[in-house]
Amino acid sequence: MKISYSLLASNHLNLVDDLKEKASKFDSIHFDLIDENYVGGLGMSVVTLEQLSEFTDFEIDVHVLMKNPKDLTKRIFNRRINNIFYHIDFLSLEEFKKLNTGYAEKGIAISLNYSLTSLKEFMPYTDSILLLCMEPSLDQKNKYSEPVKRAKQFRKFYPDFVGDLVVDGGVVPSYLPELEELNVNKVVVGGSCIT
Repeated sequence: MKISYSLLASNHLNLVDDLKEKASKFDSIHFDLIDENYVGGLGMSVVTLEQLSEFTDFEIDVHVLMKNPKDLTKRIFNRRINNIFYHIDFLSLEEFKKLNTGYAEKGIAISLNYSLTSLKEFMPYTDSILLLCMEPSLDQKNKYSEPVKRAKQFRKFYPDFVGDLVVDGGVVPSYLPELEELNVNKVVVGGSCIT
């Protein structure tokens, strides 16, 4: 199981040095692109994403928390990005199928407000699933669901899913063995796992 370091938990004033200092503790970085309409505030800038993809060697996963991701997708097309996750909340199946992510794999993200059964129609067209285990928010004390329980529910609904399963939110070190047993491919972690 791979570890992805959430940049929302990083030192934004000294980002590159923070990443280099902690590089041995993660496999990739998780970049949340947030629309102020989605969670009531902005996260990190797309300019920061472009610079990281151009000037560092870190594997980058992008989590798009925006109501209209199409223009953004064009802007980051063929950047050195591993995976781009789009929220089921704001894309129809037809819109998702038409998104061209260039070199990046295309994934679907699902928040706690949506039943896991909502993913069924997207399954043939996605490379990966991101299970959000907390409500999207810039509040670091945000409530979250139990990541292990959510991963179990996903595996119960979709036992034959062969793409990557990513768990994001509320992951603490004690959950890692169980998540690995559930064949979770990657977990997104913050300060509790990366110190």
